[in-house]
Amino acid sequence: MRLYRAVSPARLAFVYFVALAAASACSSAGPTAPDRPAAAARPGAASPAWSPAAVAVHTGTTEVDLSGGTFTFAMSATDSISGTYTGKVAISSTKPPAASLDMQVTGGTGLFAGAAGSLSGDGAGAFLAEGAFQLSVRGSLSTTADPGVRFRSYVEGSSSFRCVNNAINVLMQGTGTAQKIGAVTATLEHPAPGGGCNP
Repeated sequence: MRLYRAVSPARLAFVYFVALAAASACSSAGPTAPDRPAAAARPGAASPAWSPAAVAVHTGTTEVDLSGGTFTFAMSATDSISGTYTGKVAISSTKPPAASLDMQVTGGTGLFAGAAGSLSGDGAGAFLAEGAFQLSVRGSLSTTADPGVRFRSYVEGSSSFRCVNNAINVLMQGTGTAQKIGAVTATLEHPAPGGGCNP
């Protein structure tokens, strides 16, 4: 897959570190990094372009919007929920990227047939790059069999880039547990901001 920059000729690394430097300059102190920082993208990995205009210089963070995301949480070969999401990723000079997701469940299979509802997700790590991520999800669902299902899950995994219709997508795949259910496999995917590619 060949990637190219859709905006600004500056390389991602340069823009990213300029953003962090600007954030650092306006924040004399900040919270300490979490105990388990997310893995950084591997050296040399191609990345989407970022816009310097997104840098929130006086707040100490860069905030990037996520849109057009899709997800599936599979509890078994026959039981799953799926839907769409939007969100935000905050990048700070003092801690790993933090993500907040607004997730809409639009369907399900097996025990979750007819699933609908809203979930919220909080995560850290590679939501905009390749590397490790963690995600905690919680919310309420209704299914054909049960109008009041509480869903809570925690997953860890890795993210990678892939080319879809000449755009770069972030593909996130992880495993973990769902409360009172058991093992879960999660797949999330959303467009990366500002980049293009050729298959």
